[in-house]
Amino acid sequence: MLDTNQKFYTAKLIIKSVLGTLSSQEDVDFEKWLSIPGNKEFYHRILKEENFENKISLFENLDKNAAYSKILKRIDNKQQTIKRKPLVAFRSVYRYAAAAILLISVGYYGISHFSSKPTEINNSIVLDLEPGYDKATLVLEDGTEVDLEKNEFVKTQTLAEVKNQDNALVYLPNRESNSAKSPKKVGKNTLFVPRGGIYKLILPDGSKVWLNSSSSLKYPTSFEGNKRVVELSGEAYFEVKKDVGKSFIVKTKMRDISVLGTSFNVSAYNDDAFFAATLAEGKIKLVGDQQKEVYLKPGEQAVVGKKDLGTVQVKNVNPQVYSAWKDGTFFFENMSLDNILRKVGRWYNFKTDFSHAQLSEITFTGLASKEFPAKLLLDRISKSANVTYEIIQNTENNEEYLVKISRKDP
Repeated sequence: MLDTNQKFYTAKLIIKSVLGTLSSQEDVDFEKWLSIPGNKEFYHRILKEENFENKISLFENLDKNAAYSKILKRIDNKQQTIKRKPLVAFRSVYRYAAAAILLISVGYYGISHFSSKPTEINNSIVLDLEPGYDKATLVLEDGTEVDLEKNEFVKTQTLAEVKNQDNALVYLPNRESNSAKSPKKVGKNTLFVPRGGIYKLILPDGSKVWLNSSSSLKYPTSFEGNKRVVELSGEAYFEVKKDVGKSFIVKTKMRDISVLGTSFNVSAYNDDAFFAATLAEGKIKLVGDQQKEVYLKPGEQAVVGKKDLGTVQVKNVNPQVYSAWKDGTFFFENMSLDNILRKVGRWYNFKTDFSHAQLSEITFTGLASKEFPAKLLLDRISKSANVTYEIIQNTENNEEYLVKISRKDP
């Protein structure tokens, strides 16, 4: 059986062979792979099955290097970083390679012609939904709203200078704040990330936060006193800068998290049935009203169900699964279709309706790139779970979409 790295490398060879970009050594490796009984037949079959030939004319009109280099880079990253069995929905390198070809063929248009508007088929049915991108709104302490997608925002606030650069909101200490005459009143700003958005924030202490779709973070323009307190709604990944004299506290409606310096993911969406904190590095403490404190070690996750707020379930997990969203990947591990589409829907801006409740309970393990249109992932789910889907646009609000999941006819 091929090991993990060989699987990714083989998929990479298939992609580059189709696009004619194999190096001399890769060409030798590819021919060696083709010589293995059954591989050549499979290679031609997946090209035919995925209708690749019908898309050749499209490729010739697009910037190939810009498009497929993103995919090859992601495959290279997987080769270098994955240390355990890959969480992919396909059972062998062959299925993975077929998916890789599909990523290229279906995903080109989404990468090269980025748009937030779907292609309409008729009044309310749409063919596909484009992925989200870096966008957010900053609400200043005086109530002023700033669209960060449209503004290279530079603002001097009390105790801080705020800059919006390279799709990241950065807070820098205001030099004038060191003056004895400078007022010490600290204001609070709030960063809102809409559905279909993601944004990076560097707080006044240098801590980094990646804020996921449908999330908000409220924070001071300067951390004074012996605590650094922020308020989260939704999901965020934190890399907290260590400061022994100032604990870092993330407040949510269900639990507070206290740390000194560490990396962790928090999911606290109001419309989810649970709260989850996943620790990558360091040590964190979960605190709740009149609840026992819970400490997490790296590789542990604490989950609290909203129906049973007093119970905290702690389990060992792969932290990468729960932070992959910030690096452009959906990672699912034994997750129900309901939860998968809830997460995916925040990125592609759709809600889900199941024709039968049992369909929502189907579980999946797998990964998918966030760079491609929704159709790619929905098609894979449709084939694997024997369901059909339909994307419907709200005729009264063109920015609202519904994905209807139904059983396939026998």
